[in-house]
Amino acid sequence: MDFLTINGKIEICTDEDEVQYGLITDKDNQSFQFSLPGKQKNMKLLSVGENFRAIVYTNRKAVLFTATVSERLKVGVPAYKANDVRNIKVIQRRNNVRVSCCLDLKYTANRFVVDSYRKINNKEDIVETVDKYLTEATMIDISAGGIKFTCSEDLEEGRRLLVSFAIEEDPILLLAEIRHKEITVYPTETKYYYGIKFEDVTEKLQEKLINHIFVLMRKQTRR
Repeated sequence: MDFLTINGKIEICTDEDEVQYGLITDKDNQSFQFSLPGKQKNMKLLSVGENFRAIVYTNRKAVLFTATVSERLKVGVPAYKANDVRNIKVIQRRNNVRVSCCLDLKYTANRFVVDSYRKINNKEDIVETVDKYLTEATMIDISAGGIKFTCSEDLEEGRRLLVSFAIEEDPILLLAEIRHKEITVYPTETKYYYGIKFEDVTEKLQEKLINHIFVLMRKQTRR
């Protein structure tokens, strides 16, 4: 269990897809111990014999796995010993790691709005201002470098867009360029699918996107 690090962070996933944040306190070749310090929203106490899903991050990797509670430790905070680590899945934390989803997205291809946004320094202050120019669409996959979405508007490859979506209720507004286009014709409508690449993503936002992707992956491993 080299992917587990003493004093490293661990995320425990409940059956309700809530996440509890803990700390690995000890380990050996067969088991590990962890605690869930502090008051956390919807804190759930684990029982001996209970299976749980967890995720740890190491370097540029995320490791998802399942384990079983073997003992509740008598310390000042909820703490446990776990064994039978299984279903280990290692995922590289790369920009091109994609995960399928079905999330709300808004966009505009209005050249005036896109060009104006590029020239604004404090972009966080205009999220609500540009909302009236945005058209609703559906995001169908996401990576730290871009997304794929579908809408009913016919746009050309190479067109620059301004896209808006939310991560953990935080509004995200980004410039992007259409790199791929697909068309599907149905009896009653035509749907357009676009693969877009983000522009000028800060390192902080990129890390936030990667973490959001692993949240989506974690939920999907439960299904």
